[in-house]
Amino acid sequence: MTREDRAGRGRVEVAYDCFRFKHVAGTVARAVRAALFFGKKEKTAVFVFLVSDSVMAKINRETRGKNRATNVLSFVPPGGFPHPEAGDKNPYLGEIYLAPDFIKKSREDIAFLAIHAALHLLGYSHAQNNDRIEMEACEKKIYSAYVKHHHRN
Repeated sequence: MTREDRAGRGRVEVAYDCFRFKHVAGTVARAVRAALFFGKKEKTAVFVFLVSDSVMAKINRETRGKNRATNVLSFVPPGGFPHPEAGDKNPYLGEIYLAPDFIKKSREDIAFLAIHAALHLLGYSHAQNNDRIEMEACEKKIYSAYVKHHHRN
């Protein structure tokens, strides 16, 4: 199952293989879209996958050598690598994997983590302290705007 968001003529597609993840697909798409807007990359393609803890553990093991589930992973394609479904008008920015059950158990916010992952696709990092400080400031700014815009009473 997928949910597609084409606001701003870019493409954020959220896929899930478990029906219980359907309720967060819209939240995730809007959060990623907010980060892309912040990074002035609205006209790009991002694919998001909502996966079970076991699938996330497998991806984490195969890509990072860590045999456990995690909350979020993001992958930037090799330079200039096209995605077959991104389309000619939407440069492919990358993929995000989120584990909603893991995130819920950890009492984390899936929208915040979607923003975090999208920032990685935009080139942000938290490997060095200065990079971490900059990335966290961006996360807070985007998340604050996201909450203000999407959680009105």
